[in-house]
Amino acid sequence: MTTAASLRKTIESRLLEMIESRHEFLKHGSFLSDIGVTVRDTNLYIGDCFESVAGCYLETLCKKLSAQNSNGTPATIEIDSDLYKVITMRERNQKFAETFYDHKNGDLNADKELVEIYLKAIDFEKIADSINSQADSLSDKGLNLFAKRLLKSSIWDT
Repeated sequence: MTTAASLRKTIESRLLEMIESRHEFLKHGSFLSDIGVTVRDTNLYIGDCFESVAGCYLETLCKKLSAQNSNGTPATIEIDSDLYKVITMRERNQKFAETFYDHKNGDLNADKELVEIYLKAIDFEKIADSINSQADSLSDKGLNLFAKRLLKSSIWDT
């Protein structure tokens, strides 16, 4: 069973690792540019980074849980990206999004503060509930998919 606390803790850990790596990347990219090496793109918008890290983790978790709970059927667990894309989604809170857009690159402490702001904006309970309810019904969903495919193929075979 997936819990909101475990989701939050894992995503928080990954975000903190990402901001450290992003900080080093920006620092080294700037240094390379200063000494004459052409660096094509060191612009890593932090909001995109946060959502990418969260999305990657949730997609990987859903694939793992799908494999464990589908009983060999093609059914999968999927998370609505609007649940973690709270910065860039269309219906976002503009003032909240500006917190990330106006962020100054290179300030590691400010990056860490943004992690907490981002995590507070995500409804981890809703994500965990979605994952768990889908996992519970995944085998039945997969069998229904198989049945529909069989019916569809038998209709075309006659």
